[in-house]
Amino acid sequence: MMSNLIAPNYVNRENQIGEVEKRLNAIRLGQTVFASILEWYGIPGIGKTTLVQEAIAILCQKNGIPFVCIDFAPRENKNAREYPANPVLILEDIVKGIGAQGLTDLEKALEKYRRATDEDLRKEREKKVIDEFLLHIRKLLKDGPVVLAFDTTDKADPDVAAWVEKRLSALFASRVSVSSFGRGVSLNVGGALRYEGV
Repeated sequence: MMSNLIAPNYVNRENQIGEVEKRLNAIRLGQTVFASILEWYGIPGIGKTTLVQEAIAILCQKNGIPFVCIDFAPRENKNAREYPANPVLILEDIVKGIGAQGLTDLEKALEKYRRATDEDLRKEREKKVIDEFLLHIRKLLKDGPVVLAFDTTDKADPDVAAWVEKRLSALFASRVSVSSFGRGVSLNVGGALRYEGV
């Protein structure tokens, strides 16, 4: 399977791709994977984005694994500028990226959240959105692994990164893989082990 994936644009990436593939296979087989977070960082242009948006995306697609990449660079993701004021938008982008079906409860919760007129009501409805989001991801996890990738994490607002870390840490008793790609700044979801060095 790996030989089909490795192409000339993935020179010297066999170890990183192999590590992702190994963990996804272990998760699929129901094995416990203690370090379900992978992190790569390095100087600009070294291939972090290519690794996630091409190689890992192709690996997931070939194996029927739900995959989404959230890029924190406003140049690459039009919603990134909105994340500090509305971090719930990240959850929306994750669900849209996965292309999941049957989200009526989550869609209803999002609609009510958007219509909230005061801060207390908005916080209350935000909690409902988060609960529905986590429920949906857990349903997906019953069928196998899910890969959430975060690119250009060095551009993430620190408060937004902390918000994401807090919400996603609830999934780490599950079969989810998170990859973080940046220039020395990372999401620290669940405090899991890191694979470093691109």
